[in-house]
Amino acid sequence: ATTTTDTDTYADANGLFTINYPQGWYVEANGFTERFGMPFPNVLIGTSKEVMDLSSTEQLLPEGEIGLGMTFMPKAMFTEMGMAEDAPLDTIAEFAVMAFSEDGMPEMAGIKMVSLSNGTEVAQFRMDGETESAWVMVQQVGEGVVLFAPSVVAPGYRNEELESHVSDIVASLDFTGSLDDVVAFMEANMMADMTEAAQPGSATFIATEYAFDAPEQVSAGLTNV
Repeated sequence: ATTTTDTDTYADANGLFTINYPQGWYVEANGFTERFGMPFPNVLIGTSKEVMDLSSTEQLLPEGEIGLGMTFMPKAMFTEMGMAEDAPLDTIAEFAVMAFSEDGMPEMAGIKMVSLSNGTEVAQFRMDGETESAWVMVQQVGEGVVLFAPSVVAPGYRNEELESHVSDIVASLDFTGSLDDVVAFMEANMMADMTEAAQPGSATFIATEYAFDAPEQVSAGLTNV
């Protein structure tokens, strides 16, 4: 199904992609990076900031809300994990989920191939958890680049209108970047993390006449005192 609603356009600051989304929805540029430390180019979109905040802290989602994440990853990540270079899209979807899972392969409801309103083919499946259900789409969007697009709703909740809005957002994607752009973005983010980690911490000790006021603990590593 295709919904008709007024839309706004989000343009990635690095020029990698644009998407259209319903007016009034919440948009967080590089939200995956800020919330989960994922270095890939990405954006979070949803009916409200609340649904994103609850999802990122693994709290129970309310019904009537939906949140979508769109992140772009090199396909080579999955071949390094053992996936065949010519793997079909449903297999790519399995490896994409494995890349984000800390406990191996989670329970995935049967993967099926779906055509979006613009004719784009995606692999789609659902994963159900205690605090949310995830509805995931995976698509190849360029030479060597894979879109991983999970959306989250309340556990077991179905809302065809909201799901149709999400499908329209993914269908509106115009990926104008390249594999080199994605890799450069990742390298820049990982370098920034390394630089931040290398900065020394600080600890303040205040001497009084017969005592010291000091922190209960100091983090490991270089420390300015």
